[in-house]
Amino acid sequence: MYERILLPVDHSSHALDAAAFGLAIASRFDARVTGLYVDSTSSKDERQARMLANLPEAVRSRLEAKDASPTTPAAAVLENITTQAMTQGVFFRPVTLSGNPLSEIHKHIDEQPTDLVVLGAKGDGADANRALGSITERMARHGRTDLLIIKRQESLEEGDGGILVAVDGSAQSYAGLLSAISIAAKTNRTVEAVGVYDPYIHYTLFNGIVKVLTEKAAKVFKFADQEKLHEEIIDTGLAKIYQAHLEVARTVAEDEGVDLKITLLDGKAYEKLLQYIRKTDPWLLVMGRIGVHSEPEMDIGSNSENLLLQAPCNTLLVSRTHTP
Repeated sequence: MYERILLPVDHSSHALDAAAFGLAIASRFDARVTGLYVDSTSSKDERQARMLANLPEAVRSRLEAKDASPTTPAAAVLENITTQAMTQGVFFRPVTLSGNPLSEIHKHIDEQPTDLVVLGAKGDGADANRALGSITERMARHGRTDLLIIKRQESLEEGDGGILVAVDGSAQSYAGLLSAISIAAKTNRTVEAVGVYDPYIHYTLFNGIVKVLTEKAAKVFKFADQEKLHEEIIDTGLAKIYQAHLEVARTVAEDEGVDLKITLLDGKAYEKLLQYIRKTDPWLLVMGRIGVHSEPEMDIGSNSENLLLQAPCNTLLVSRTHTP
């Protein structure tokens, strides 16, 4: 499934953790890995030069001497990962480019076929107040390649927890299920599919309507009958629809030789999923980049975006599609 993996790295601890994780995944899928370091120091050097020009000579000399290094960050980082790859028997190709990191990553993906991008949740400019670094967040929003975001500093062997797949009937969610099954087989973990339907939206709708209708209009609208209709048919129908999505997921898993656990929840999708994630503590969350109600040209679905920012576990965002 994942034959060509891209590891965009800088010299942050998050990037190095993601690289180690990516190599471990590659060793199980017998994948070829490209390590991409984008050197953006030219623009930084220009800004630093303007700043240094206004400092006293003695201070400027000390700062310049401190910055001088015989080994570039790119060489050090890529050499480290190369050594790890050789130890694990993984094909690894180091690449160094110059320019804007996000632009160069996208350009590389456009020019070199890539099945999976593995990124740390944050990078060099890590901000304690942000769940994701700017590069990672923009890759999730604008990328169209499966994206694995590493939030925990653990290897594939360490810790417990299975793989949780969000299933809403979309082609992306079913593709995510196939990815989850494949990864589970390589890492000896369980897979669970969770679906969430929202029966409460109709109560909000009717509560809004009843406040604006006159007594005469309410009789014409037949408010009580309409509300009963929604409760008995639409709300129950929603539950059946999402249960059917999960049953389809179970059938897909059976075809792959996997006994899939399925769970149906009711409420706001991302809220209920987040609660369930915090309760069950999965090792990996898998979800589609967009959902069943999204337009294909949308950058990222609202539920996926909220979970991407708030879920505490590693997250695989799937852009591929599969229609059972």
